[in-house]
This record gives sequence, C-alpha cells and structure tokens, in this order.
Amino acid sequence: MEITSVHGVSEYVGAPGAVRGARAGHTVIDALNRGYRLAFIGSGDGHVGHPGRRLSPFPWGMAGLWVDELTREGVFEALKRRSVFATTGPRIVVRFSVGGVPMGSVAEIGSEADDTLSVPLPVLGEVLGTEPVELIEIVKNGEAIVRTTPVEERLVPRFSFEIDAVRGDYLYLRATQEGGAMAWSSPVWVE
Repeated sequence: MEITSVHGVSEYVGAPGAVRGARAGHTVIDALNRGYRLAFIGSGDGHVGHPGRRLSPFPWGMAGLWVDELTREGVFEALKRRSVFATTGPRIVVRFSVGGVPMGSVAEIGSEADDTLSVPLPVLGEVLGTEPVELIEIVKNGEAIVRTTPVEERLVPRFSFEIDAVRGDYLYLRATQEGGAMAWSSPVWVE
C-alpha cells in the first residue's frame, strides 16, 4: 500500500502531511483495521521517468526493501514477503521485528484455543535517518502505544523492549526526523 507519495500521507485522517480530502474509512489504518495485510511503500507518483529523483517542490515518497540478493528476483521476493518500508522521500532506513519475525511477517503466539491470551513479545527496531531523528513510535492497532525521543541522533541504534499482544493485533514502527520527514516499517501481524 502506498502510505506516502507526492500527494501526501494516507496513514490516517489528520496525519502530518495528509493527502488532501482524506476521509475516514479510506486510510491505511482503516484498511489494516478491516483485516487487510498490507505492506507499506512510498512512491513519487510523478510519472516523469526519473525514479528517486525529486522533480517537484513537494515531498515525494520512496520505497525501501530488505532483499536477500541484489537481483530482479531478490527484489520481487522482498515485495512478495512484504519486507518493505516507506519514507516521505529522504533515504531513511528502518528495520523492525516483533516476536523474532521481521516486518511484513506474522508472529505466532499461544494455541488456537485461547484468542484472548496476552503474551509479551520482544520488539526490535533501528532507524538510520538523514537528519536527527526526533520521534520513534510503535503503532499497535492504529494507535501509537510507545513514543521515544532519541537524543538528537541521526542513527538510532537498535532498541528493544516488550509489548503485550493478543491474536489479531498488528504493530509497526513510525519515525519522524528533524524537518518533518517520516518513515514507516511494514506491519507485523500477531496470530
């Protein structure tokens, strides 16, 4: 899912830099809350034939992929397994995992007998910004449940903590750096 492009951010109504005319029920979080399993990418959406080259005064989106090999097949495999992240244009890099599985994956907990079983899951993240990172948030089921403010660092070394989760939850990382540029990991779903 294109969470950001030259048209703006479509994460939720009222998001920083939100797309013009965003309506409740038609955002990324609305789709995730309906149960869709969507990975996040950003794209320029400028149709000018210069990937990665900003030809507008407006922020463009950009997609990042974690690939096993730098080949065409490796790129398509990363897309298929949802091993992707999005930025509003700058080459911010994010890495995120929950319960030992990387973004775009499913973290499995407990037995199928108890859907209300809350389990503490380890969360790991890293952010490499192009400017100092001002805010890192962990979003669970559409709400930021963890907010941390690094100490004026461009590189936020690996951080970790535990989050209680139940079957059906989804979590992702959102980072904002100085100047307002943002990045998102793809979600991890808990089953």
